[in-house]
Amino acid sequence: ATKFNLYPNPATNVVNITNTDNLFVERATVYDIAGKEIKKQMYTNENQIQLNVENLASGTYMLHLQTNEGLAVKKLVKK
Repeated sequence: ATKFNLYPNPATNVVNITNTDNLFVERATVYDIAGKEIKKQMYTNENQIQLNVENLASGTYMLHLQTNEGLAVKKLVKK
């Protein structure tokens, strides 16, 4: 998870997700604090992605990034 950078965080509309090790993102899934799946976005092995969060309610979420090497979890804050 430390290899991924999320910005801006807190976010209003779009979160940019980059990583330092050229990991390829296959899927990004957003969960609320209770663990309920809120949003899922599939990608075709991209190492820099944008996630639209404008429809999410304000609050804290857990962002699960499935890569070609495993799962990374990051905290995402929506303004």
